[in-house]
Amino acid sequence: MASAKSWRSFFHASATAVFVVGASRRLRYANPAWELLTGGDWSKLRGLRLSAFRSATPLGQTLMPPPEVWAGETARVRRAPPDAAAGPPWWDFTFVPLPGPDGKLLGVVGFLTQAGERATRRTPAKLPADIAAAQADHARHYGFELLTGTSTAGERFVNLVRVAASTIAPVWLVGERGSGKTLTARVVHHQGPTRGKAFVAADAHGVQPYLLDAMLFGKGGATLPTPQGGSAVGTLYLHDPGLLPRDFQGKLADYLSKSAAPRVVCASVVPPHADARLIDNFATRFGVLEVRVPSLRGRLDDLPWFTERVTPHPVADATWPVLAAHDWPGNLREFADTLRTAAVRAGELPIAPEHLPRVLRERHLLAANPLPQARTMALAAVLEAVERRMIEDALLACRGNATAAAKRLDMPRATLLRRVEAFRIPAADGGTP
Repeated sequence: MASAKSWRSFFHASATAVFVVGASRRLRYANPAWELLTGGDWSKLRGLRLSAFRSATPLGQTLMPPPEVWAGETARVRRAPPDAAAGPPWWDFTFVPLPGPDGKLLGVVGFLTQAGERATRRTPAKLPADIAAAQADHARHYGFELLTGTSTAGERFVNLVRVAASTIAPVWLVGERGSGKTLTARVVHHQGPTRGKAFVAADAHGVQPYLLDAMLFGKGGATLPTPQGGSAVGTLYLHDPGLLPRDFQGKLADYLSKSAAPRVVCASVVPPHADARLIDNFATRFGVLEVRVPSLRGRLDDLPWFTERVTPHPVADATWPVLAAHDWPGNLREFADTLRTAAVRAGELPIAPEHLPRVLRERHLLAANPLPQARTMALAAVLEAVERRMIEDALLACRGNATAAAKRLDMPRATLLRRVEAFRIPAADGGTP
């Protein structure tokens, strides 16, 4: 007991920040210098679990000794403080293992010093003129004219996008695959109040959930606040959030509902209220303003307008009916790929029907020359005609003898006579054999 008091008194008087971690990976001691440097209260942090996993607190992750220390080796590491994505300042650790008489590790002593001073500037640095000009030019590239078109459906759609861009309320884009939802989200961002901040796209189709978690909430993640407060991200675009695990949806919903969080634009094929994969909390909070992105087959009048934005290559007049006859299940993505490939095939000539895929040409021919409809006959009429012909053949073979004809047809003679009368078939004797 005396020795324990001795080393505690020794560390307590030290100007170097010292802390002790037990073999169970919990904080067992910290001196006043440690409290001063970390801002922590030892009386409240006694027993704090140290772990590299995200289930631990940020301070617990930062103080965790590396694996080689638990193997009995001394280690020195530099880490950012738990409230910062990166330094300065930096925390420099020296971890010293404490083996017992039997060779088992009793714990680890950590010595902590700070390198560099914390930035005190609270006003954002002014962007260089060339970077500011490039940023403004990039924003002008995503104007409403990218979506307008000449059709009534296109004008109605752009009017809804203008309303979405004028507010910071959550927007949910609903449309088929390839219809331009991501482009629409960029237009909403660059024409909206958050245009001066970053646009971050998170596609649940192509990125695993744990990578999205690290990208948004990990060290240096997009959701970390800036030194001035608030978020550096202006718009967070979530493509098909229904693919995300339900617990991660809840985590996102809680974070994105805070006042300092970025605005949210979601996109999916079905409306949020019809997607059973979404938790109620997520669909309710972010399905505030729903905008339908029209399919290409609903904007066939805009095909020349879209073509001008896909390729500068001229298009022959005979090509437009072929393009209009296709239903474009891949929408704008399929249309752009088709036009660019046709332009390569055409070379210096205008894009003609023969430069388009065969399936498009065949669909146009079928639309222009529909197959004649096959003549149909009611089943009852067909059966009556067959029955009449069989009765006539049987009477002819039996020389009009109804009894012999009935036996030949394997049916009662009375039934045969009724059918003969109904069909008004002549030459039946109606008598006995």
